[in-house]
Amino acid sequence: MALNRVADKYAATFLSLLSEKSADAAVGEDMQYIAESLKKVVQLRRIIDNPTVNPELKGKVIIAIFGGTISEHTVAAVNFLVSKRRIELIGAVAQSFNRLRDMKLGRMAVKVSSVVSLSEDQTEEIKKFLEQKYSKTVTMTNAIDENLLGGFIAEIGDTVIDASLRNKLRNVKSKLLNSTIPLN
Repeated sequence: MALNRVADKYAATFLSLLSEKSADAAVGEDMQYIAESLKKVVQLRRIIDNPTVNPELKGKVIIAIFGGTISEHTVAAVNFLVSKRRIELIGAVAQSFNRLRDMKLGRMAVKVSSVVSLSEDQTEEIKKFLEQKYSKTVTMTNAIDENLLGGFIAEIGDTVIDASLRNKLRNVKSKLLNSTIPLN
């Protein structure tokens, strides 16, 4: 939890330094790209996580690998994290940066899980409901979860809206078990 707060502080600093919307979008995408690459390439992750490797060397490795594909603002962010000896936080900083940028722009990302792919009408209906509820622009992704009986589950950060059939049946069962029926 403490690392998330540290990542939030760095992300907020980077976001406040970027005045152009296109620049902060590029930095968010670049940092996410670097973080995903670190997850996939085990050898690179070992270098970044190794406390005996000099932080400046870690930064040089990242810039050498990604330098041609990332923006100058991202290079500056990487160098800043290196100078503060926090380069291992780049994945968490990327997530925080994108979340804070979306908040700043009045957007929120929603992952909706359903047993089958949602139709355009269903997607629009859920999107409209969430936009009215949260007063934000919603970007929605649909994931298939074959374990659901029906309905959907929407995940918005730490918030979960469970409109699944299993949850509705669970609620009915709970009400029936907790209710009293007169015997006369």
